[in-house]
Amino acid sequence: MFYNGRFGGILLALALAIPPVLADNREGSWYEVGENNSVKLWRLDVPGEALPGFRGEIMIEGPAEAVLAQVQDVDSHTEWMYRCAEARGVEKLDEHSTVAYNRTDSPWPAADRDVVVKTSVTRSQGGKILQMAFQNVESDQVPRKEGVVRMPRLEGAYTMTEVGPNQTRVTYQVEVDIGGRIPGWIASIVARDLPVKTLTSLRARVESERLVSSK
Repeated sequence: MFYNGRFGGILLALALAIPPVLADNREGSWYEVGENNSVKLWRLDVPGEALPGFRGEIMIEGPAEAVLAQVQDVDSHTEWMYRCAEARGVEKLDEHSTVAYNRTDSPWPAADRDVVVKTSVTRSQGGKILQMAFQNVESDQVPRKEGVVRMPRLEGAYTMTEVGPNQTRVTYQVEVDIGGRIPGWIASIVARDLPVKTLTSLRARVESERLVSSK
């Protein structure tokens, strides 16, 4: 097994800044769908895909590096990442890139999904913008599991922008081909809940750690 604790990023493969939300709602364009529990939400409908792309944005009280540290702590992903049943590091490639494994607990009757991702971390504007991008890769080190569907495509990013003293805007964006089809009601639940519950749990974790460290 890879190393314990923090490693160079899980869930990221947009090496540049996330593109702005488009104003129109034509096919293939991101469009805003509202706000839930202080999380702004966007959606990308992709023809032929069971799940739409999704993007969530939240404000977190804490520095960008503190948010990055939580996302890098792969061993904790099962504690705050929505429906994450297993997460572990696989291989450290260099100072900024790693390979990691993630398994998602799918709602019954759908089979669980898993994926191996290559991740990378970039910093810009003097460390005020941190991005962790991820994209699925093949790996002989992680054999496929019976009864679990290996996702053929997963890519996205966490982007953390420090907008003020101890205040960070966090954007989480994912596009995915889950492999096979799932019931429409499950797709709707996942697309609705995944960005909201992941980001609000991340916010709670960062802010609670900050309170503990300040005592």
